[in-house]
Amino acid sequence: MMNRAFLPFFALLLVGLTACNEGTSETPQSSPEETETRFSSPAVETSFQEVMAIHDEVMPNIPQMKRDRKRLEGHRDQLASQGAAAAEDLAQTELAIQLLADGDSLMFDWMKRFKTPTKTMPEAEALPYLAKEKAKVTVVNEAMKKGMSAAKAILDQIEE
Repeated sequence: MMNRAFLPFFALLLVGLTACNEGTSETPQSSPEETETRFSSPAVETSFQEVMAIHDEVMPNIPQMKRDRKRLEGHRDQLASQGAAAAEDLAQTELAIQLLADGDSLMFDWMKRFKTPTKTMPEAEALPYLAKEKAKVTVVNEAMKKGMSAAKAILDQIEE
């Protein structure tokens, strides 16, 4: 019975990881000859790598964010039972839960929409696209870090 409760979570996680792998499947280590032919120019390759580095910095944190969110939800339930005395802590916990959820959602939305430039896409088209995507994934990166930081602050207090 308990396994059924986790089935939607694992299905969502599997879909998310698959989407992540699809978006980054063109980023394996390759020889210089392959790199030169993967995009329309070395500048596009560099720009693409910058975008993916921002993504790759925080993407591995998704499982920990989900664990932290679950722990915070349990903590929130305990605080809610304490009534008005815990109102401020409850509000902070709910905010941290929301920040984690927002970061997670932003990452998966960005990955779903991101399209790796093709070899035939002209540099004049690929570079502006990648610049926009870099700005978007930077917002995602910062949102995830903000959520993780808020969660950590609360979870550190709980564990004291």
